[in-house]
Amino acid sequence: MGEMNKTLKRYKTILFDCDGVILNSNKLKSAAFKKVSKKFGATSSEALLTYNIENGGVSRFEKFRWFFYDYLKFDNCDKIIERSLEEFSEIVRSEMLNCEMVPGLEKLINYLYPAKCGVVSGSAQIELRDIFLKRDILKLFSCGVYGSPLSKYEIFDYHIQKGNFERPILYIGDSKLDHLVSEHFKCDFLFVSQWTEFKNWQDYINSKGLFYVKSLNELFLKKVSAN
Repeated sequence: MGEMNKTLKRYKTILFDCDGVILNSNKLKSAAFKKVSKKFGATSSEALLTYNIENGGVSRFEKFRWFFYDYLKFDNCDKIIERSLEEFSEIVRSEMLNCEMVPGLEKLINYLYPAKCGVVSGSAQIELRDIFLKRDILKLFSCGVYGSPLSKYEIFDYHIQKGNFERPILYIGDSKLDHLVSEHFKCDFLFVSQWTEFKNWQDYINSKGLFYVKSLNELFLKKVSAN
């Protein structure tokens, strides 16, 4: 990819994950998974928490389906999944309206111009757009803000085929899934470490030779590192 800071201007589309990249919201979502599932026992709750952390970037829809169908092996549990999703949303919505946001986001988006910027997240799309609107940052993403129930693979595939995500594309994320999606669609990738819950991220980026920053602010300071 070359020196990241020297090539930022060549991208026509720059896409961001949300949790752990734009918002410091990974830990609050982990806490919400634990709270929603505690009624099914401490061991089960810990299992869901572990699954959540090990599958960063995967939507809550898929995580709850795994929990009830694969782990607890419940039958016909769509209604309980729906209730759990509602409870989860109620917990995280207010917290995401007030959690820490990367400083200088608007300045960063302006710095990246003329690239079109967008968000591809595992968060619920309707919820995420509402949160961004209330935090007055929805307007920054001319390429759109997208999330579940579609997977990140489905979002990339649809918008690349439609020409909405114009190449060359850079995806900025904090999980293994974010990199795998980038790799699948032959996009460049930048890892952000500050708020990640990916426990072995250093070993992973070392093995893949990926570029990384601690925070998005480092794109201004030209401290992008490569392994």
